[in-house]
Formats: sequence, structure tokens, C-alpha cells
Amino acid sequence: MPAWNVDNARHLLTRCLFGYTRTDLTRALSFPSVDAFVSRVLLADLPQPEPPNIWVDETPVS
Repeated sequence: MPAWNVDNARHLLTRCLFGYTRTDLTRALSFPSVDAFVSRVLLADLPQPEPPNIWVDETPVS
């Protein structure tokens, strides 16, 4: 298991996100291990977005 430190956290965030902030890095380092961060943040279930309103009725162009 690799050490969970700043270098490894930066590497993981670079590979998984479209850019990251200091807040992202601080949040990642607040977890005790890479496994905890990945399972609780990166693989966390997110709620489904609301469906579009009824005014959205255009057929997509293929």
C-alpha cells in the first residue's frame, strides 16, 4: 500500500479530476488512507439530477 501523502494525493487527483483545488487536496489528505478517500469520495453515490422540464421537447440531432 503506498503512503498517503501530498505527492500521492496530488497524483491521484490529477489522474481522476479535471483539475483540482487546494480544497480538494486538503480534503483528500484529511482521510487516513487512499482507500478511504477513494471509497468515500471518488466512488460515492451521487443523487440523480432532476429530469428536464416539460418545455424541453426538442429531438436531439444525430
